[in-house]
Amino acid sequence: MALRRPIMVRWQPYMGECVEMLENSPDACLSDKALCQWIKLQHIAEDVAFQFSMDDPTGYVALSDAKTQYALKGFKGQLDDWRKEVTDDQYTRESLSDAQP
Repeated sequence: MALRRPIMVRWQPYMGECVEMLENSPDACLSDKALCQWIKLQHIAEDVAFQFSMDDPTGYVALSDAKTQYALKGFKGQLDDWRKEVTDDQYTRESLSDAQP
């Protein structure tokens, strides 16, 4: 988003099914579950980029606009829901560096 580059791989419902399957697999490593959380965050970021036309170099978003404020509240809600869902061992960097394959 920072470089206003187009998203090369768009989110598909199949990706959500794959993430859910990997997330719930008893054979999944801690790093697999953390990857699922990164993918969910990227999905939210893709929604933000689409909503605010971040891939358009000429695009302009006014933060004072009511529609923008409403969208930002919605994305904040999505991020809050994500943070409630993720466990501390998936969230912290230290736990991932200690994980062994």
